[in-house]
Amino acid sequence: MNILYLNTTFQCGGAEKVTSQIFQGMHARGHEVYQIVSYDTRHSVLPEGVHVLYDSFFMRMFNRLISGNRSNTSLHISYSRQYILHFLKKHKIDLIHLHNPHDSFLGIEDIADLSRVCPVVWTLHDFWAMTGHCTYPHGCDDRWKSGCNTCERLGNYPAVLLGIALASVIMSIVSYGLLGALIH
Repeated sequence: MNILYLNTTFQCGGAEKVTSQIFQGMHARGHEVYQIVSYDTRHSVLPEGVHVLYDSFFMRMFNRLISGNRSNTSLHISYSRQYILHFLKKHKIDLIHLHNPHDSFLGIEDIADLSRVCPVVWTLHDFWAMTGHCTYPHGCDDRWKSGCNTCERLGNYPAVLLGIALASVIMSIVSYGLLGALIH
């Protein structure tokens, strides 16, 4: 089986370590495995099959420009989406295993688009997929269940820099944008 792992960074935090362990384990079992990450701040020696989208200072600045400077509001990040779609075809990928897509790597509509091309399994490492932007509730009184209209934590990672109204719009798009997606 040809498996593509997607994650924001390479070996930086918990989700990255889990992704790497699964990647290595599936490789040891004889699968063709690949990983695409948005960036690698440690400039690691990458194992075979790992690709960094924004691998230089210039490319990271390009990403910041096209995605609103990490504002977490981009529904589509076209460079990432096009690169991944091309990669899927080139390597005849059978399954996408998505981990952390936020922080200007993939927009929520990109994820839905990818699921229409290839089956997607999404391992949730935080709350980002269920809220207007939060990775963790940080004492939230469950406002994310009905909307983020009164959120005072929009600056928390990954930040929404354009205000409360936008967080509510993002939450609606997350809720409805993934309805037809084939994500497991």
